[in-house]
Amino acid sequence: MTRADRWKLLGVVLATVLAIIALYPSVVFYRLPAAQRSGGTASISASQRKKALHLGLDLQGGMHLVLEVDRSKMNAGEAKDAVDRAMEVLRHRIDQFGVAEPLVQREGEDRIVIQLPGLTDRERALELIGKTALLEFKLVRTNDEARNILNRVDSYLAAHGTETVGDSTLRRTPLSRHLLPPGAESFVPQADIEVVRKLLATAGLDSIIPDDSQILWGTPNEVINNQMGQMFYILKRAPEIGGGAITNAVAGINPDPAQGGSYQVQVQMTSTSQADFARVSRSCSTTWSTRRPTSCSASPTAARSSPGDSTPRPPRTSPSCCAPAPCRRRCG
Repeated sequence: MTRADRWKLLGVVLATVLAIIALYPSVVFYRLPAAQRSGGTASISASQRKKALHLGLDLQGGMHLVLEVDRSKMNAGEAKDAVDRAMEVLRHRIDQFGVAEPLVQREGEDRIVIQLPGLTDRERALELIGKTALLEFKLVRTNDEARNILNRVDSYLAAHGTETVGDSTLRRTPLSRHLLPPGAESFVPQADIEVVRKLLATAGLDSIIPDDSQILWGTPNEVINNQMGQMFYILKRAPEIGGGAITNAVAGINPDPAQGGSYQVQVQMTSTSQADFARVSRSCSTTWSTRRPTSCSASPTAARSSPGDSTPRPPRTSPSCCAPAPCRRRCG
């Protein structure tokens, strides 16, 4: 064997070893059950997903959708960028599935093509992508009302043995001890969010929460007092004002320097709804603010209690907004 042949052999061996190293994460990842790969479990880290080869529709299947924008009821200004706005909304919705390398692109003048490789929950995808916009303004429960609900929930969870660790005091408050502070507007630290979600999913818990109240989550990954987490709200179920009250909405930048250039949405309401809005906001002594939630479980508010702040607050209004339907109007 000549020297040149030895160098060629060494090159082939080196390339083979590097190929094996590069493919090993993919082999490990795709040997996992499909539910575990797509379920976003804690055992599958983001780095593992990133290192694995991303298979397209032709290799692993998935979902292919073609949507068409209906501009027939839009004015010239709304129709101009309707497709771009619809694509932005769709991307936000698709991010909830954790699909690797989804495709959302424009086709022609009015069509949008969506490809979701490896998606297993097709019914949920169709329901979320095709959902009709819903904007509701709801009142946050008073802290006394919220604590009464939390006490009932804690008693139910404690009786069903959801907490088996910690001292007796902590076992009596399996849910409230994760809320900062326990009340109508609470902050849940990032490390406790999964625990709280599991507690709320306890069988039979829905019968404990009054029919006229509901529990909703705020925007994920909020930072309050240098701590990351998510807001937790207890609201009145019946909306004070529905989405039909809005006649126009314009997005812009908040001019207040204290807000750090955050986005804001200015809305125009019907005359009847303006009176309702004034009545509700006067009764609550509150400032309204609209923010874009990430899902229908989001219920953002203008001001909020800080972690550790147990000061009672007056009842406040909270815009509860499901992500808007594609090809229509964005919800702030």
